Amino acid sequence: MDSRMNRRSPFWNGVLAGAGAVCVSPALMAEPGQPPADAGAAPARAVVTKMPIVIEEVQGTVSYRQSEDGRWTPAKKGVVLQEGAEFQTSIGSNVRIRVGAAQVFVIDRLGRVKVAKAINDSKAEVTRINVDYGRITFDVNSTNFANDVQIQAPDMTLAVKGTSGGVEASPGFPTAAFGAVANKGRIEVAFADGARPTLNRNEKIDSKKSDPAANQSDKSFVDTSNASARDTDETYVVERSIGGGEPVGSTLGTKAAPNQVVKSTGMLDHLPTGRNPTGR
Repeated sequence: MDSRMNRRSPFWNGVLAGAGAVCVSPALMAEPGQPPADAGAAPARAVVTKMPIVIEEVQGTVSYRQSEDGRWTPAKKGVVLQEGAEFQTSIGSNVRIRVGAAQVFVIDRLGRVKVAKAINDSKAEVTRINVDYGRITFDVNSTNFANDVQIQAPDMTLAVKGTSGGVEASPGFPTAAFGAVANKGRIEVAFADGARPTLNRNEKIDSKKSDPAANQSDKSFVDTSNASARDTDETYVVERSIGGGEPVGSTLGTKAAPNQVVKSTGMLDHLPTGRNPTGR
């Protein structure tokens, strides 16, 4: 009988081995003097803090409000706000603000802009800006945290990753996005029609022409050197152009003389002698 009991079948050997494995807990396997591991411990949560929005410079008539139901208040240098702050600039006025450590924005051109979100989530400085109208330029530098900046205009959204450029939304004109001369990063643009171009240099695109290369080849401008002869509307159109010149072939200002120097994006260096700016 004893010899039969000692000779267990493979079935019972497997059951007993499995039972022994189940009974061994992590607490029993811990090193002497060490607390057992807490298998139910939750992962550490990211600490989210609100970033300050500091008014660094004001020129002209600029006002702000902290919330949609707040009172518009004249902007002053040194005022510190939080996400939800909205800015409004008058003609010929501008305001420079700094969000977080190194995100600098300038709002001008009769603009209305809201900083809808400004937080640090322990991994990145996250900023969301809504542009109703006007122009906003940005200079986003790298710090100890990554930058996650998006600018929402009426018909495009920009994702800014450590670079400089701007957005302009004006009634009667297509919404435009552009990189600054110092742009060394990427400006990713998402249009409402699904197009997703990227600005890598001082390129410019707008909601009617979303191809930077095609847009750049078409943007050559003649400087009339007679800015005092322009009225308000003419000055506005000229200032919108790349290089600050006048659109070739337009009827604004005075006509270009033969061999008039062209401020262009590289397509033209000068106009041929004896031909007008349109080439006819």
